[in-house]
Amino acid sequence: MSVNSTFVDTNLMEKGIAALVRSGSYPSREAILQESFTLFLRTYPEHRLLMAIELYQAALVPLNQAAALAGLPPFDFKVVLQARGNSNIPKPLTLGQKRQLVDQLCGSWANDSSLTAIFVEIEQKRHLPALREVSFDATS
Repeated sequence: MSVNSTFVDTNLMEKGIAALVRSGSYPSREAILQESFTLFLRTYPEHRLLMAIELYQAALVPLNQAAALAGLPPFDFKVVLQARGNSNIPKPLTLGQKRQLVDQLCGSWANDSSLTAIFVEIEQKRHLPALREVSFDATS
């Protein structure tokens, strides 16, 4: 990767960014940085992959998001991680684990006493006829 020597000076780069914003070419410094970073990752796709791996390994993004950042399907991203010796790859849940998770989620309010009064009221009212007023007057 070669760096244009004109912009090695950080001070000059900051002045250039400010000048572009003042000229109206960009709405903000952040817009310039976002476009610059996007172009950098397109120019150097290997850095895109390294960034995705580092973000995933630091637990800053989940696997699917890291794969998307790398521009890979999740399965291919897992292959890359395995090839690099990453053992932090989530394994699929077993059927028993899935059932346990469903039981935990579905039963999460089972012992919530604040819901008792609500269910009592529902039980009392569910037998009442559902009367509603119907108006035949057409208003336009």
